[in-house]
Amino acid sequence: MENQEKRIETEVVAEVQTAKADSAVPEADKDPQAMRRESIQKAITVLCEKFPKAFSLKQEEIKPLKIGIINDLKEKISELDGISLSKIRAAVRKYTYSIQYLDVVKEGAKRVDLDGNEVSEVTKEHEDYSQEQKKLVLEKLKEQSKLKLKINKPKFAKNDKKPGFKGGFKPKNKKVVSEVRVKRRFTFTKPASNVKPVNAPVQAKVEDLVKGTSVLVSSNNRFVKGSVSEEPKQNTVTITLDTGLTVCVPVARVMLRKE
Repeated sequence: MENQEKRIETEVVAEVQTAKADSAVPEADKDPQAMRRESIQKAITVLCEKFPKAFSLKQEEIKPLKIGIINDLKEKISELDGISLSKIRAAVRKYTYSIQYLDVVKEGAKRVDLDGNEVSEVTKEHEDYSQEQKKLVLEKLKEQSKLKLKINKPKFAKNDKKPGFKGGFKPKNKKVVSEVRVKRRFTFTKPASNVKPVNAPVQAKVEDLVKGTSVLVSSNNRFVKGSVSEEPKQNTVTITLDTGLTVCVPVARVMLRKE
C-alpha cells in the first residue's frame, strides 16, 4: 500500500511537468480542460514566485497556510500578473488538496501567512480532516490510473495471437494427456439427432382419425388441441377444437396427441 501511495504521489508531482509540456501545444489543439489545468498551474507558479515563504512546489518547503489566506490574496490581486480572483481560488484549492500539502497538515504544525509569519497551529480536527481528504485523493487517483490502463490496453482481433503466444498447449507428460483424451472420447456420447422427445406428437394418418380421437392441429407455427368430430373425407377432416370452434382442415395438418 505504501509503495502504491508513493507511486501515486509521484504522479501528482509529475502534474507540474505535464502542465509545462501542455504549454508547448498550440492553443487551437488544446481542449478546454487542458487549458484550464494549464491556467491553474500557471497561477500556482505565480503564487510560488510572489510569495515563496508561503507557497512552494518543493516538498520540504511546503507549510500549512493561514486559514482565510484567500482574503489576504484579494488585497494583493494587483501584484499577481493579471490573474483573476477565480483562478487564484482554484489554484489555492488545488495546492491545498495536493498529497504533498495534506501530508504536512499535522497537529501542532505552524500555519503561515503570505510573508511566512507563523500565525496559528494546526488542530487535531484539521489534521483528521486532512487525512480524510488524502484518502479521497488517493482513491480518485487510483481510479484514474485504472481507467488509463484500461484505455491504453492493447486490443486484439478475434483471430490474432497475443504477444508471446506460440500456439497450442504442450504438455510435459504426453502419455497422461493421451489417456485423458481417450477417456473423454469414450465417456462423451453425442445425443442422436433422430431421437424424439417422450410423448412427441406424430403425423396422423387417415385410418387413425376416427371420431373422438385426440389430435393437434398446426396453425401459425403452433399446435391447437382438439378432437375428431367427423371422419376424414377426401383428405380433409373435421376437428372440434378445445376452444369450442369446429374447423375442417387437411389431414397433413393434423398430429396425433400422446397423453
